[in-house]
Amino acid sequence: MAHHTGEPVQCGFSCHPNPNKNGTFNIRAGYFLKEDIGLFDAPFFNLTKHEAESLDPEQRVIFECTYEALENGSITLKSLAGEQVGIFVGASLSDYDLNNYKDSENISRYNATACALSLQSNRISCHFNFKGPSMSMDTACSSSLTALHENIGSGGSTCAIVGGCHLNILPDVFISMSLQR
Repeated sequence: MAHHTGEPVQCGFSCHPNPNKNGTFNIRAGYFLKEDIGLFDAPFFNLTKHEAESLDPEQRVIFECTYEALENGSITLKSLAGEQVGIFVGASLSDYDLNNYKDSENISRYNATACALSLQSNRISCHFNFKGPSMSMDTACSSSLTALHENIGSGGSTCAIVGGCHLNILPDVFISMSLQR
């Protein structure tokens, strides 16, 4: 899914060797998605086009990865529907959410829930009819590990899906994070 690159020039971010230069970042390499995060099969997940457009790409990726994980494991959705399947998702700041509110004239009715961190797990539980615990947690860089820990300790499910997704979409948040040295 991701590939390593020496410099994320294709992202439109401004890299500069001086870590103190305003408006730039000083990360020299990273892993970046090859796929267009705008591509999403909304009808497959029973979402309207408008709802999918408002939906945080992190939620789209989690939807797709959940389905792919089950498919790759030869686990049918039918066999898990209605079962005590737990969903534990590590989540964090969504810069897509920040961007959704920049134009108050065009705020979608879906914006209020489209980027809610809690819904990264809850949408999966609802869509796939999983009845076990469903929680998203934010512990910054350790969110997915914390999600795994919560799953192990919960005991409330016969099967669990644990994951996490964090996308740096806007240069503003990426630049701010690079200043955390």
